[in-house]
Amino acid sequence: MDLRLPRDATRLGRIWPDQSVDGRGLRDFFELLPFAVNLFDPDGTSVFVNQAWTRMFDQVSAGCGYLLDPKKVVGSYNILSDRTVSPSRLAGWMEAFSGRTVTFPSVGQPVALIRQNHRLDGLDVVSLSQDVTAFPVFDQSEGLAYVAAIMITRQAVRGRAEIARAIAYLEANWREPFNAAAAADAAGFSTRHFAREFRKYVGLSPHEYQLRYRMARLRETLCDPALSVSQAFAACGMDYSGWLARLFRERTGLTPSEFRRQAFASPAISARPVKPALAKSAKAVRTNQTGQARATDPPGASAVSISDAAR
Repeated sequence: MDLRLPRDATRLGRIWPDQSVDGRGLRDFFELLPFAVNLFDPDGTSVFVNQAWTRMFDQVSAGCGYLLDPKKVVGSYNILSDRTVSPSRLAGWMEAFSGRTVTFPSVGQPVALIRQNHRLDGLDVVSLSQDVTAFPVFDQSEGLAYVAAIMITRQAVRGRAEIARAIAYLEANWREPFNAAAAADAAGFSTRHFAREFRKYVGLSPHEYQLRYRMARLRETLCDPALSVSQAFAACGMDYSGWLARLFRERTGLTPSEFRRQAFASPAISARPVKPALAKSAKAVRTNQTGQARATDPPGASAVSISDAAR
């Protein structure tokens, strides 16, 4: 099969704007990348993962040999039937399978489930956050050949389950005003001890962590063409006329309306007809998530190290 990457949807497409590559050549290219890649066929089934994918946890656990098993995923895992994927995120995946490039910021991976399925006994990573970009690969007849997902690790928390529980609480309740006492209860700490421990291991205060997470979700929601700017804020539990709107401009350099216009002008948001077409009603999302403190891009993405001695 003669394949090509999308011309205008991603930087990868601009590397080879006119060059055709066969399926093996495409896989060889993905092996050169330092980022984890999972390649899906048009029905959502994984057909290929690169070596960086197998080393995803090894990179954030100081090279302790924790390798993922491709046989647990290739040929059996289907992203469109994964029950751990939220409905809103599934809608974004449907957009990717309809021919659009979609970015999911700060995706929390199901570490406990991965540890169990891949038998990674002793793995001390308790939380892993990644930016995931999914984009289509077309054949010569403009049909969808594959959807490629590139995963960039932004933050990993190692060794302390209490902090992971607090992170899970903050992310699950991101629409609500920050509640230090509730977050501390989730971790099982006093409020003062929790703030100190969280900053030590994550590099941010709990309030700042949730605030950054809320900003990332807001940027994602602003890219929904079905919502107005004020409706996007309301969907995120925010007041468009309040201080969060001013904070958005301070942190992005753009007003929410300017950010929205810029996002819609991007080719990553523009639709492209694809054969076969899937679910046209799904939301298109795109954002540019900034890395959090102590989080670096792979290879060798730095993890937040938590030692037993610090407990």
